[in-house]
Amino acid sequence: MSGENSTPTGEDAALIPPDPTATTTDLGALDTQRILRETGSIPLPPEPEENPDLTPEDDAAPDSIDGAASQERPPRSGVNILALISLALGVTASPFTVIFGYLAVRQARRAHQRGETLAWISVGLGWLWVVAYTVLGSIVFVAWQQVS
Repeated sequence: MSGENSTPTGEDAALIPPDPTATTTDLGALDTQRILRETGSIPLPPEPEENPDLTPEDDAAPDSIDGAASQERPPRSGVNILALISLALGVTASPFTVIFGYLAVRQARRAHQRGETLAWISVGLGWLWVVAYTVLGSIVFVAWQQVS
């Protein structure tokens, strides 16, 4: 095309060609703290204070990554009853285990109760029973159609 270096017209008029003489700068030399202070667009979090009394083992909880979650989350209380009910339904081959299991997971998370793992096991058992009943129903249906 011969018109590549000419002045853009029509839809391309808003586009600005790149400057070939632009050089890249060293991003390590940027003072991001100064830029954020001067723009004022993003509030800066306060600098963390170092506490010499705490050791790194005390700072982070075993179930959290950064230790902040242990301060916000209360300790888990008793076992969720709905999780136990859904597990009992799963053992008795009920397809309703799926519904009760998902409800138990949500309830255990919201109430900070133990039993979330039991609820997930129940959900797995429930889906296993749903698939088993579907396959069994399909086999019975096909056999019934062949007999009649």
